Amino acid sequence: MNLEDQVCSIDNANSLFALIGKKDCLYYHSFNYKSFSDEQIVDHAITMIPCGEHIPAYTSDELLDLLPAFIYYNLFKPHDYYYLRIDKRTYKDIRYCAKYVCSSIEGKEINNPFFEVPSPAKSHASTLADCLAEMLIYLLENKMMDIP
Repeated sequence: MNLEDQVCSIDNANSLFALIGKKDCLYYHSFNYKSFSDEQIVDHAITMIPCGEHIPAYTSDELLDLLPAFIYYNLFKPHDYYYLRIDKRTYKDIRYCAKYVCSSIEGKEINNPFFEVPSPAKSHASTLADCLAEMLIYLLENKMMDIP
């Protein structure tokens, strides 16, 4: 797996930077810096050391740590607490899906093993890091969680 597939995209990194500011992380999207070896200007690279202009390039592990395991969403009472569920699909462009669901069973659905109440918090992307980043962005923009 390429490093680019293990960190969130530049667009998602910019959105997260705008929402939560600078955080220490394992990798950075670094822009417009001089290469250490031949002193050429590098337009963009994923680096472990912040170089030039930079923003955090969160990994899927770091994003999972930032996402809450549960959210409180009271639009569909009595279904208040929703837990994070991540699915891996076979489609290339929608490989990963993340959503918050409530599995509290209503009386009429007691025999339905697939019953769940979805919340509007959901995302999908071709990489796990982008899927989780988009979920975190959604939760922060819609005030469904506090800034981590």
